[in-house]
Amino acid sequence: MDYRANAVLCMPICNYEGDVIGVAQIINKRPSGEFDAHDAELFQRYLTFCGIGVQNAQLFEVSVLEYKRNQILLNLARSIFEEQNNLECLVSKIMREAQGLLKCERCAVYLLDLDCCEAVSVYLAPKHLSINGTVLLLMHFLGPI
Repeated sequence: MDYRANAVLCMPICNYEGDVIGVAQIINKRPSGEFDAHDAELFQRYLTFCGIGVQNAQLFEVSVLEYKRNQILLNLARSIFEEQNNLECLVSKIMREAQGLLKCERCAVYLLDLDCCEAVSVYLAPKHLSINGTVLLLMHFLGPI
């Protein structure tokens, strides 16, 4: 089957600020085969509403992602307050949550012991380095500062 475009009308899709956010085209007017000025005006009006709809959908998508991020941070804050009585559990939870939130391979926390002016680093090993599903916490003494 041979497809042939005899007439093409192409126009920008703009947001409410007038910035181009897309392009739309229509092909082969029926039955006459040609688009006229009325078609162009009607298409432009239609695309104005399309632009508003697209921008609203994009804004909604961004707000949903922001809501999910805020929920993760709220859960992290809640769990941090629950783990305050055990430093090792707290640091482990901070690192696991940070890895999940930021989708990173490694996470480290550097703690400073102000009593003796020493630093200790705590690493959460990547999941592929776990032993029988157990996540590894690696502590390393960094020495005096």
